[in-house]
Amino acid sequence: MVGYHHREIVLVIRTFIGKFIKTSVLNSLSDVTKVDFSCREIQRDDDLLAVCVAARTYLAENEDVHPELGASFFRNVRDFHEEMTSKVISKFPLTDAILQSSTPRLLDPHRGCVLKIFPIDTKD
Repeated sequence: MVGYHHREIVLVIRTFIGKFIKTSVLNSLSDVTKVDFSCREIQRDDDLLAVCVAARTYLAENEDVHPELGASFFRNVRDFHEEMTSKVISKFPLTDAILQSSTPRLLDPHRGCVLKIFPIDTKD
């Protein structure tokens, strides 16, 4: 299973980054751990930033909400996404030699056994 973990970790990080970084930037990244999250130019606009439906509905239905409150809300959402992604990158073992060097074809998690990459002669 080790061979699959590195790929899955990178997929999780890409998913987190995709919540607040523009898709065009995300698609051009060769290494998702090297992006500068704090750069506002690569972040999504407020109307495309990932927030829950209830928050978007509340802001849309309550026109009496001061615009500065909405701007503050989206700043806090950006700060949350930046901090969460940084924390995940720092905690996941992305530099682990075993994770980086193992081949994802070695194990078959669906069958729960080692693939027959290296056939064993059973004619004893």
